[in-house]
Amino acid sequence: MAKKRVLFLHTLPSPYRNPLFERLDRDPEYDTVVYFMAKGAKNRVWKNGDLNFKHKFLPELTLNLKEKDDIIPIWNNPTVPIEIARGKFDLVVCSGWDSVASFLARITCWLLGIPMIIWAGSTANEKSWRRTLAYLPVRLLVNSCTALIAYGAASRDYLLSLGAKKEKVFISNNSVDVDFYRKTAQQNSAKKQQLRKSLGIKNKNLVIFVGQLISRKGALDLYRVIEELNRKLDVGVLWVGYGPLENKLKSLGKENSFNDQYFVTTRTPQETAKMYSMADLFVLPTYEDIYSNVVPEALASGLPVVTTHQNGVSVDYLREGENGFVINAGDIESLKEKVRLLVSDQTLRNKMSVKTWQLVKNFNYDNSVKSFKKAIKYALKQHAR
Repeated sequence: MAKKRVLFLHTLPSPYRNPLFERLDRDPEYDTVVYFMAKGAKNRVWKNGDLNFKHKFLPELTLNLKEKDDIIPIWNNPTVPIEIARGKFDLVVCSGWDSVASFLARITCWLLGIPMIIWAGSTANEKSWRRTLAYLPVRLLVNSCTALIAYGAASRDYLLSLGAKKEKVFISNNSVDVDFYRKTAQQNSAKKQQLRKSLGIKNKNLVIFVGQLISRKGALDLYRVIEELNRKLDVGVLWVGYGPLENKLKSLGKENSFNDQYFVTTRTPQETAKMYSMADLFVLPTYEDIYSNVVPEALASGLPVVTTHQNGVSVDYLREGENGFVINAGDIESLKEKVRLLVSDQTLRNKMSVKTWQLVKNFNYDNSVKSFKKAIKYALKQHAR
């Protein structure tokens, strides 16, 4: 029997997504190919390395919207209908709906009689004019698809709130190569102080933040907390990222004579994993994140995590008091309390470090592939009826 041809219409290549596509490409049941909407984005600096799976970059006319200091790319690929028609695919899996390409793909699949799956991570926490404006088209898109794949429980619940039938929704947890991050942390455990010294870090306790240095990520909230705690506790902050707030954070440090903050930009998982190995805990006080991959990275690296309810990943990955804490975005006092507790209690950190791996180890690529295959089989079966 000939393999079913499956097209993944995805935004852009990324270090955390490419290994998943490699595993799907090797799967003996399906002939998969990935069509990317863009090669990169203005707010991304990572290096992808080799793309070891069948792929193609589509002609694109990306619209970059600005919201405060954030950039929101809207992917537009006018050749999508032609590409789908030429490919003679049995199924199309499309990433999200923040693109014209998603809607073009749905119309094309409907005209050609091809089943389509939407793979989405949006949650109810995304309260913006874009979400309000697109509510009805997105609802129609979601309910017209043969099946849906959610990043996790929060995105599943959002799909259900849009009217999706429960039996059509499958969860493939948005994750990273947890085995890689755990292995790197173990290899570097005896070299923590040496690694810190290489960056000039002298603090006894180190908090790490990984992500874009923009307002939405809560970087300024974390700065306020660490600067205040530093007056009584020997704690510094390692900023691993890039963005317009970097200069602001450096300026605030000079104004307040707070010199215990360090800035690094990483471009590969190997570089980022080394940064986690230096830290004692990870903090992301974000005001909005659908499913930030840095949380499973940190957990797999053995770090307790403090993040917010506005981060969709917290529902699946965090167990309050067991491997970290979840607070409300903008609650500076709660943020300070949780960070202070973890900084000052090494016994608690060690206990959480053991627990983190037990809770994160099953969020791996192999289980993600299994979930995708369940959704694909369901969609093909429904279409055959």
